[in-house]
Amino acid sequence: MRKKSPILVIIISFVVCAIVAFTYMALTGPLPSEYYIFQNIEECENLIPTDMDDESFERYDMPMNDKDLDSLSYNNFFGGSFKSDSLQYEIFAYEFEDYDSALKYYANVVGQNFNSLKELERDSFFLASQGTSYQLVVILQNKAYKLNAPNKYIDEINELLANTFSQKIN
Repeated sequence: MRKKSPILVIIISFVVCAIVAFTYMALTGPLPSEYYIFQNIEECENLIPTDMDDESFERYDMPMNDKDLDSLSYNNFFGGSFKSDSLQYEIFAYEFEDYDSALKYYANVVGQNFNSLKELERDSFFLASQGTSYQLVVILQNKAYKLNAPNKYIDEINELLANTFSQKIN
């Protein structure tokens, strides 16, 4: 019996990993190129489905499960978890007291330094990332939201937000 060459094993392993990575990327699709946010937090109410036969939305009274909020004060909150056969996500949305609070929230979510973000002198930030799940965080002035969903729903989430929120981020 012949021993397999270590180089051949490495090449086969690399090819298998490349195929798995390519398949994963093809199934999850690219990240969105457009991002949206609410002009006022009442727009988030439109995320609650009116026909709840095969859908469920658990509305949160308080943002207790949002570890990124830390001890930041906010004026208004909307949060909840949506589940159906064709979509699933969790959202935490806030109207903060001021821009600095929204920026601190963004820094908490993305793990960046607040001061370095503040130096950029922008009124909006957004970040979409996918790993084991899809995460989207968007801020504009004193408004912010974070949305988490399985990767397979990226396109559906982007379409939902484009149809629900009235403010496009440039």
